[in-house]
Amino acid sequence: MNGHFSMVDYPKDFSLRIHNVEKNDLDTYCCSVRTSEGEFKVKHGTELVIEGSRDNLGSSVHQPQASSAHLGGSATIKCSYSTFNEREPMETTIYWTAGSPQGLFAFHPAQDMIDSTYRGRTKLTNNTDLQITGVQVNDDTVYYCLVMLKFCVVNPILRTNINYGIGTRLRIREFISSQWPFYVILAVRFTVFCIVIICGILGYRGIKRITAVSKSG
Repeated sequence: MNGHFSMVDYPKDFSLRIHNVEKNDLDTYCCSVRTSEGEFKVKHGTELVIEGSRDNLGSSVHQPQASSAHLGGSATIKCSYSTFNEREPMETTIYWTAGSPQGLFAFHPAQDMIDSTYRGRTKLTNNTDLQITGVQVNDDTVYYCLVMLKFCVVNPILRTNINYGIGTRLRIREFISSQWPFYVILAVRFTVFCIVIICGILGYRGIKRITAVSKSG
């Protein structure tokens, strides 16, 4: 192998490592092992996908720059996409990451791939939007919508395109009841009521004093 390719830990690990990945590295890689007993090949290869590298199979991901949610409530972050290919994708898969496009999975079709911080609290709505329940303070970060599309190039060969949005900053706010105007009005009325009572008591005492003075005179 040249310096561009190497084995991870031969002969313990036959995994292939590619250094300084280039667009020309886009391909399907197959593993075969030759021993004294013969040559063994895997039944299928592994396609190497580079984000946004297939212009003819490209896609554009759209998401808002910011969103907000109340602490303890639920949050929904919107995501949509469009393709630059006349063909309909054979398969579409949506992922969400937190912090960066290569960050922790906030949502993954395989539940065990979701980071423990989000596991059991996230799901997709409307096929692409991320919903987070039981919002926590640590949920205040940037979320990226990743869209993976598989197109049929020449049957049965599929090619994959992965792209992601600009990221949406989720801002967490302290919960304020939607009925706060009612409570403000109630507090004002209670205060006015107390003032009227106090004024009434003071006025009654004042009248009694004036009456007592008149009688004594």
